[in-house]
Amino acid sequence: MTGSLAELQACGQGYVWEAVISPEEFAQMEPRHIVATRTVPEGILCRFIGEYAPIDHAHAAVPTLEDGYLALLRKGAL
Repeated sequence: MTGSLAELQACGQGYVWEAVISPEEFAQMEPRHIVATRTVPEGILCRFIGEYAPIDHAHAAVPTLEDGYLALLRKGAL
C-alpha cells in the first residue's frame, strides 16, 4: 500500500465493530474475529474486524491505525 497514515486508518472504515458481551458469549466467539478485548463492569468489551458484524448487537466503531492495517490485510484475504 502507498499513501498516508490517515488513508491506512480509513481502510478500516466499515470493518470495525464493538460490543460488550458476556463471558459465555466470549467463550463461543470465533477467535479470528476478535482483535482486542477489555473487561468492563458490564462484561467484556470486544473489538472485531470484518466485513459484517459478528454478533447482532455489535455497532460500528471508529477505526484506529492498527484497525486499518488489519482490515487491509483481511480485505486482501477475501
